[in-house]
Amino acid sequence: MPVYLRLVILPVIVWCTLAVSAHSATPGVLVTMKPVHSLVDGLLDGIAEPQLLIDGYQSPHTFQLRPSDVNKIRQADIIIWIGPGMETALQRIINNQTSKLIIRLAEEEHPHTHLHGDQHRWLDPVMALHDARHISQLLRHHLPAHADTIEQNLAHLSNRLKRLDRDIRARFSGPQTVSALLYHDAWSRFLRRYQLRTHGVINPNAQTQPGTRHLYEIGKIIREQQTRCLLVEPQFRPDYIESLQKEHQLRNVVLDPLASELPAGPDAYFVMMRHIADAFVQCL
Repeated sequence: MPVYLRLVILPVIVWCTLAVSAHSATPGVLVTMKPVHSLVDGLLDGIAEPQLLIDGYQSPHTFQLRPSDVNKIRQADIIIWIGPGMETALQRIINNQTSKLIIRLAEEEHPHTHLHGDQHRWLDPVMALHDARHISQLLRHHLPAHADTIEQNLAHLSNRLKRLDRDIRARFSGPQTVSALLYHDAWSRFLRRYQLRTHGVINPNAQTQPGTRHLYEIGKIIREQQTRCLLVEPQFRPDYIESLQKEHQLRNVVLDPLASELPAGPDAYFVMMRHIADAFVQCL
């Protein structure tokens, strides 16, 4: 090939290669919470591994950002979160990421539903499927080179979520009352989906301590309803829970809506939800 042709053609080849690479490159995806991260991990199977921001027993309400967490947020191209009603401490920094694709799931909530105040949307597998479809639509638009793979992954994830919903529903034979008190009001979506009721909520606001009078009323409920269980999340272990448990000889059953002890990955959501169903069944 003549030298002058090489000087013209090689830059064109390099430019085309870079253009294709840029078009098909996978941006960094950051998901704030493990249950949602699990669903996104399934959607991106074979494409990329999303990063997880909040892990372990840290509450999304009171999460404290470390410098490494700030770097994750700043370096991500796509951020997926529930919204400020859940990850309260992240509102300012996420709102400042104006050059990124921000997927806020709480925006999908219908404003007139009575569950609007309950941000624990992932605890309903039907809502989780709704969110997975919404996320996949935005990811396919943002990552057109991987649209077919994302669509295939969504079909697989959809089947898993529908099967999970059927399996959990089979554990509960119609409307039932669970002989238990919940630590705080995070479970309305799960209870409504599977037609369950409990004896009440110990602490309506997980960020504050209940007063003496409220605890006295809780004691009355336990005696009158012959409550058998306390359903408590592992990240909340106040002293008065242990006192209630000992005083009334209640069974202490762990409910973990954050998959705190599970390894992050595409199976975490499904294992978590089955553990939650097992916990409620123990107190029927």
